Amino acid sequence: ARRAPAPPPGTAARHSGRAAGGRLGWQRGHGWFVSFAWPGGGVPAPPLGRKRARLARRAAELPGVRAAAVASSPPLGETGALSVVAAPGARVSIPRDGANLAELAVTPGYFRAMGIAVLTGRSFRPADFAPRAAPVAMVDAAVARAYWGSAANAVGQVLRTANGSFQNTRIIGVAATTRANYGYFQPNYPTAYVPAPGALAPATFTLVLRTWGAGAPPAAGLRRAFHAAGPGFAPGPAMA
Repeated sequence: ARRAPAPPPGTAARHSGRAAGGRLGWQRGHGWFVSFAWPGGGVPAPPLGRKRARLARRAAELPGVRAAAVASSPPLGETGALSVVAAPGARVSIPRDGANLAELAVTPGYFRAMGIAVLTGRSFRPADFAPRAAPVAMVDAAVARAYWGSAANAVGQVLRTANGSFQNTRIIGVAATTRANYGYFQPNYPTAYVPAPGALAPATFTLVLRTWGAGAPPAAGLRRAFHAAGPGFAPGPAMA
């Protein structure tokens, strides 16, 4: 079947920007999102994590592509939840049954590809994704202000989380607050960004690309990037 042509660059961003009052928090225009799936549901994270990283690297090398990354959810899509059971030094009280933050698992380069500003601290590095790396996260400015009063105060703080097992997760950086999750008709959820999941990974992901110009990334090059990442990835159509 013939695939419909991609919409003009920025179409989704312009539409969502109108609905959200024009305040998305991420850069509009020249952004492309390709959803892809791993057949059969969740798979062990280490091999899949390597394939995701390889896909992002190959996509970033394509002509006309400025930055590329993989995320567990597309912009304006539904995210996972990070359960926070304690936040030492925070100025808010955590309920006994925990508090949920929207959770987005990303690869290095996500903030550059999305055009989301990192306000303070640092973004993720490849070492943060190593199998035995200490748990780290980034939070948005809404979380930083609510928990510690400011973005600067959040860096270095620890969230005790309970997703599968209890662990202390150190905050390494603060990103600008966006309307990048749960759709533009819903209030934005305070968000935490984490490296690739540690046990099982979701079956679908999104490749985020930012191009230098208005043209779409080369389709043939994208197919080669998916093929190089390994068998099993099934890309969908590119959306602007």
